[in-house]
Amino acid sequence: MVFGRVMFFFFYVLVLVRFMVRVGNLRKTHHFLFSSGER
Repeated sequence: MVFGRVMFFFFYVLVLVRFMVRVGNLRKTHHFLFSSGER
């Protein structure tokens, strides 16, 4: 039971980190395109 909880928590953190990285990359690319478009 405890091992299952740890695995579930680890999986949740992994998905959260991947989502944050994806959002960060989208913001970086969007900011880069927006700044280059302004020039």
